[in-house]
Amino acid sequence: MMKTQEIEAEVRTRAQNRFEVSVHQSLALLVEPSLADVSAIKLRRAAKPDSSGRTVLLAVIDKVEDWKAVSRWTAQVRDMLPEPETSDLYLILLAEGFSIHNCSRIEADEQFCRKFVTSSLEQIPSLLDRTFLASLSSSDIGSVLDDPVITAFHSTQIKHPWFTDTWQEHWLTNFLGDKAGKDLVPVILETVDPEMDS
Repeated sequence: MMKTQEIEAEVRTRAQNRFEVSVHQSLALLVEPSLADVSAIKLRRAAKPDSSGRTVLLAVIDKVEDWKAVSRWTAQVRDMLPEPETSDLYLILLAEGFSIHNCSRIEADEQFCRKFVTSSLEQIPSLLDRTFLASLSSSDIGSVLDDPVITAFHSTQIKHPWFTDTWQEHWLTNFLGDKAGKDLVPVILETVDPEMDS
């Protein structure tokens, strides 16, 4: 099994119930022949499957020289994508044998797309925790950290008794939805009555 297939399997697991994942074979065909282990996938929000989605390029390399080929591929893919999809282009790169310094240097360069780089297949889960595919709940990563939104809701409920679990669920659903800030605020504010605290 190619390593990009293992990475893709991990991405699909993380995307479950949140994103619809599809292979974007035409973008993978743009790669130079020297790169054998690459893949391109498209992730669209499950709640909004007609959206443009996010394009994620997966690549595995083991030589520094191959980074230039990956970079050229990323540039070509970006040129092929319509606006505004160019702003939702990501590269997940397994750079086997690369130093932490080289991985960090590649990741820091956001030319063409946002990059996430690791030197070990075993580190892919922690790498994905730094992406939009990060687990939504602390229980998924085995920690006892409190969800900051839930904590804020509980402290708000103490000051405003009307902010019941039903209201919290309504607000949370809207926060996790696909609305941007300018569209989200009116939805939240229209549910608030100034008399509620009276």
